[in-house]
Amino acid sequence: GLAEGQVEKMLAAGLLKGPPELYGLTAQALEGLPGFGPVLARKIVTAIAASKGRELARFIFALGIPDVGEQTAKDLARAFGTFEALRKAAREELLAVSGLGPVTSEEILEFFSNPGNAAAAQALAAAVEPKPFEMSGGAASLGGKTFVITGTLSEPREAIQALIEAAGGKCSGSVSKKTFAVVAGEAAGSKLDKARALGVQIWEEAKLREVLKS
Repeated sequence: GLAEGQVEKMLAAGLLKGPPELYGLTAQALEGLPGFGPVLARKIVTAIAASKGRELARFIFALGIPDVGEQTAKDLARAFGTFEALRKAAREELLAVSGLGPVTSEEILEFFSNPGNAAAAQALAAAVEPKPFEMSGGAASLGGKTFVITGTLSEPREAIQALIEAAGGKCSGSVSKKTFAVVAGEAAGSKLDKARALGVQIWEEAKLREVLKS
């Protein structure tokens, strides 16, 4: 609910110098700005507070490092576990991350070698306190494997994807020869047909959950 125009007013009033200062805002300070009332001020402060403690991958993606999209952010979170470990990562460590090439590795190194970026990112991490990445059960079985989810399952697709990623796996939107398994629910369509044609494993949701508990 924080709009660009509202941020401009905060900057003009000297309440902000950068993103980390968002976490020090109070409703009382915001109420004095043009167009802000008590209800809006409380709503914004509550929303900012709710953004604390989010997953490490979301925090890394939100930093806006060039070439680091959502999937790369997840790969980095899985590989390093904490923001501090990523911030201090050497070139060789970055290149060892599955799916991370030399261009993206250099972008990450350049981002953190910039004193302004490094200081802002560290201050933001201290304010947000992103959750360290922790492997769940089944990590040895799913680590590095690619899954495709199709059909209707017992939970929304995003929830099933989160379980797979927490166990070290990856999710893709399309089936290929590199796909380890397709997790198929009811009314699975063309993705299931393609998996059969390519000889890709087809798992029911029950099998996935059994592996995750192993």
